Amino acid sequence: ATLMFDTEYQQIHQSESDVFITLKSGEPIIAKLLVAADGANSAIRKQFNMALSFKDYDHHALVATVKTKEPHANTARQVFLPTGPLAFLPLSDANTHSIVWSTSPNHCDELLAMDDTTFNKAVMAAIDGQCGLCEVQSKRAAFPLKMRYAQQWVSGKVVLMGDAAHTIHPLAGLGMNLGLKDAAYLIELLTSDSKEFASTRTLRDYERTRKLDAQKHIAMMQGLKELFEGANPVKKLIRGVGLSLVDNLGLIKHLFAKEAIGK
Repeated sequence: ATLMFDTEYQQIHQSESDVFITLKSGEPIIAKLLVAADGANSAIRKQFNMALSFKDYDHHALVATVKTKEPHANTARQVFLPTGPLAFLPLSDANTHSIVWSTSPNHCDELLAMDDTTFNKAVMAAIDGQCGLCEVQSKRAAFPLKMRYAQQWVSGKVVLMGDAAHTIHPLAGLGMNLGLKDAAYLIELLTSDSKEFASTRTLRDYERTRKLDAQKHIAMMQGLKELFEGANPVKKLIRGVGLSLVDNLGLIKHLFAKEAIGK
């Protein structure tokens, strides 16, 4: 196998059995399969006219690196606020987190406009001081959240994977796991196909199976988003009872954990 980093392609063409790639350097590559894992705005998906469905979540995600007084103990934390969830994700340094704050576009603009001191106070208040004083360590960035779902995942010997095939709301942190499950299932199929590498049947099996899983997660994220946003007292009661049941019923909790880690 040959790994090539920081290498751009110039052209992609395919025949019935091969994919022909010309790199920017002019070097030609012939392959039996091209896996397009080039992100939510996949240029390869667009080139091969693979149709896309999408929905605006009406949320923006603000991301930043934050240092806290208390160590994270390798624990991810998430709070559900009326405007959307705030996640604290542990990094390698014991007191440093990557935060993802999903909120309304107007609130996101307010957070971006704050000076560092005001923003630090807002973050600490939002997470109810669980990690002590907060100090932002990076520039803040924000981007709109959209559900994307490719209606077609296979075009000849070109297949979509990860964000190129699907993006979901980050409130449960399952987007990356979905992409890893795409990769794992495709590898399983390719290694078990002894007659022909990347046969049409194999690629259609990949498309059919992974599309069903993506559809399930898209529907689940939409339901969770609607359940956890706002301050409706009925929603709050359902959330509280539901989470308490999950926390206290070991079997259900185990099933949720397995789903979250992609098993």
